[in-house]
Amino acid sequence: MRPKPTIANITPIHSPLPSDLPALLRLARPTGPIPYLDSPSLPSPHKRGALVEAKIIAETEAAVGVGIDADGWLVLVPLTLVGEQVKARVDLVEGGIAHARVPEEIVVKSAERVEPPCKLFERCSSCQLMHVGYDAQLARKRDMVSKAFAEHAEELGLDTGSSSQDADASATARMRLPVPPVVPSPLKLGFRTKFTPHYNGRNCGETIDAIGFKVRAGGGIIDIDRCPVATDAINHELTRVRARLIGQRAHGFAEGATLLFRNSLAFVDSKQKPPATITTHTDIVTDVISGTTLRYPANSFFQTNSSILPPLISHIRETLAPFTSPPAAAAHPRVTTLVDAFCGSGIFALTLSEQFERTVGIEIDEQAVRWAKRAAQLSSRGGGRKRPEFFTGNLDDVFGAVIDPALDPDRTAVIVDPPSKGCGDRFLRQVLSMSPKVIVYVSCNVRSLVEDVRVLVKGYRVADVRAFDMFPQTVHCECVATLVRND
Repeated sequence: MRPKPTIANITPIHSPLPSDLPALLRLARPTGPIPYLDSPSLPSPHKRGALVEAKIIAETEAAVGVGIDADGWLVLVPLTLVGEQVKARVDLVEGGIAHARVPEEIVVKSAERVEPPCKLFERCSSCQLMHVGYDAQLARKRDMVSKAFAEHAEELGLDTGSSSQDADASATARMRLPVPPVVPSPLKLGFRTKFTPHYNGRNCGETIDAIGFKVRAGGGIIDIDRCPVATDAINHELTRVRARLIGQRAHGFAEGATLLFRNSLAFVDSKQKPPATITTHTDIVTDVISGTTLRYPANSFFQTNSSILPPLISHIRETLAPFTSPPAAAAHPRVTTLVDAFCGSGIFALTLSEQFERTVGIEIDEQAVRWAKRAAQLSSRGGGRKRPEFFTGNLDDVFGAVIDPALDPDRTAVIVDPPSKGCGDRFLRQVLSMSPKVIVYVSCNVRSLVEDVRVLVKGYRVADVRAFDMFPQTVHCECVATLVRND
């Protein structure tokens, strides 16, 4: 098995310079020469601190505008859109590329530009797309997912439906996977149920003067008194915590600290009350998703946008239905077992178990497994099906020591929802060896998902790819790929 490259999440902090920059420039079809294309190492004439005017001809997936000045020299300007004419101050020069700060003036605005719903957007690094209308945000994310698969379309056996033979275009441009429109988030603001602001380190006795997120340009922390993407309950608690900490003298935590806020539902006599906010890592969060009550430790992983989870779960349920309830004339046997790998607090196992005779969740976090088991006990599941089983394991031998080596691959479906870096090679080898009938891969990082699919496609075909806007106002989205075994 070939070694997998390390894949980082795409944000302006992680990846300001795209690897396919020459392809982006050629696709933009500039009318004049661009020195960078002929000689990438030729130094830019721009100096740090200079105010430069540039026309934006392309955008990176990290929401950075690729601009050219009057002589064709490259200027990268964050938070700018194709077609805009901007003036921005150079912050760094690397070879033939000048990196600028957020524009000081937008001479010509794009029709897609909107007024950001946050007063700190230009300074805070947490969101990247607040200056873009929501429909345009979804279009960008759809294009990002399409490109990620299209770059390996031939290897993945995908029919992109494109006949373009433009020699100047990259594989990304020539091939487009027909990915359906991104499923929008029911909440565009006020959706974030987990909030982790920071404060910088202070010498003992110095006062805490800012609680928030990293400044977009620089290493400081921008002070945030309210965040429009966080829930009302979290913002209410943030006000209380700030009142207690801002201006206080630091005692310890020389390296600074990260605070935790998690939205949690409250019940009194079985009646749901307004959400509360948990700030202690060991406390238990309560949420209700698709009619299933979930409880998990505040420091455990759980999706940060509960509003998009019902449509995401419904999609997975519908995707699996042809296998769990096949027509009488179907050539394949009915899938009766679901293995939920990287199951966390058991959201997929618990909400999908009615489709299966047996459902098994595997997770390395012992506390998350403990609470998933409790949720399984409390859930009312009809039809005589067994309640979901949950095991603690590190997935090194998930189909052997952890579960049951006698699983029938023809009757087994596997869901994987790994960390953003993707699955490990050892786990992927196990999946290929066990060879379940269908795999549903859920990921917040389409690049690592594609790298793993490139391994799995040796025994599978990509049947469907969908994207869900788990993270409005940012460049990220949740991607679901369905792989069906080649029989």
